[in-house]
Amino acid sequence: MTRKCKTCSAALPASRRRFCSDECARQGLNTRRRKRTPRRRKCECCKGLFRPTRKGHVICSAACRQAMVRDRAKNYTMDVRSAHAVRLNPFLKRWGCKLLPLSREAKLAVKREQRAADREARDNFLKTADLDPRPARKNGQAVFRHTKGN
Repeated sequence: MTRKCKTCSAALPASRRRFCSDECARQGLNTRRRKRTPRRRKCECCKGLFRPTRKGHVICSAACRQAMVRDRAKNYTMDVRSAHAVRLNPFLKRWGCKLLPLSREAKLAVKREQRAADREARDNFLKTADLDPRPARKNGQAVFRHTKGN
């Protein structure tokens, strides 16, 4: 079994262990070097430029972090509700169950209750993450994240 060069995958000479030549060694070591933290980075939430202090920083402020957690919580509750509906539909069809049509007022009441339950679930999720369930704040004022297309 012959060993191969880590960079170019050529067969290694008997005198070498990892790289076939000095050029491959230089290239291989450069690709494995730690990347320098960029001077400026674009915030994933507000898309503004900021100076990260560490390699993993992708959000510029506490307000943006709270807005991202809020969006994640909102998407989580929507996904759970749609997943339950998708799972239940085949069983209801198999059993031949038919849901009675609701009046307009009853439909509105059901939607109102669902929104309240979603709000409560989202607030509980945020409170368990030690975050304020109110809108994100910057300089004492509420900051709302608007997305295009919605």
